[in-house]
Amino acid sequence: MLRFVLKQGILFIASCVRIDMLALAYEQRELCVCDIGEREFLHHVLSKIIVNISQPILLDCGANKGDYTAWILEAIPNAKVLGFEPNPKMFSLYVSRFLGDSRVQAFQLGLGNEITSGTLYTPSCDELSAHATLSKSVLDDTSYPLDLINCRLETLNHLAECEPLLNRVAYIKLDVEGYELQVLQGADKILNSSTLVAIQFEFNSMNIDTKVFLKDFYSLLGPRFDFYRLNSKGMEPLGDYSERNELFTYQNLVAIKRCWSHVCASRWPRVGHQKKLD
Repeated sequence: MLRFVLKQGILFIASCVRIDMLALAYEQRELCVCDIGEREFLHHVLSKIIVNISQPILLDCGANKGDYTAWILEAIPNAKVLGFEPNPKMFSLYVSRFLGDSRVQAFQLGLGNEITSGTLYTPSCDELSAHATLSKSVLDDTSYPLDLINCRLETLNHLAECEPLLNRVAYIKLDVEGYELQVLQGADKILNSSTLVAIQFEFNSMNIDTKVFLKDFYSLLGPRFDFYRLNSKGMEPLGDYSERNELFTYQNLVAIKRCWSHVCASRWPRVGHQKKLD
């Protein structure tokens, strides 16, 4: 009863002083904040799960200029990273960055649920050229002219037929501007393999354009995976599917095989934390 009274009092005061409680809730959950928790997850969770694998295979889908790949190699030095990036400008930067590093293999490809070709839309200005998407409507709010780039789209299933490394993937990171579900739909051989332990993917406003819901990820991955939201403090468990988690604001989610959920960190370790990640 006391909790109910306090809640009603807070809501009344907020309405009187015109405080947006929804915005406060998003801020408390650290939604709309980019890149939080990603490096911590790699250092404190994924590295523990795959510590006994001599050369774990990790996929960076939507590799851009290579920041995430660099984080992987920092946290897991013995990893082999397969980076996929269809944007020619970003792909060139990616290749140059890891030139001579045998741990990185680059593919100038887009990924999806079918083998086809597509048009990649990217702002012409250098400041935004890293943002490329197959959905033009994602960029409708920008006043900059767009470059149109033809790109090849592959499925991970098909690529695995000629690239043996794809048959023992341990981890998939997805940042493909709203097409994360389609990439997974074209990778059921990897999803059903015994080697895969976790998938990190973005879920945000771009899923409105591609008409993909969080429920679709739950349906695809089924009861084999537990879902978490990354933040600066740790990993927030989402539990069983709930429509309350259909939040189309920027967030990084992780799906982890349930047999490894005990490794997940509700709070990131603080001892030596800054020294290790800075």
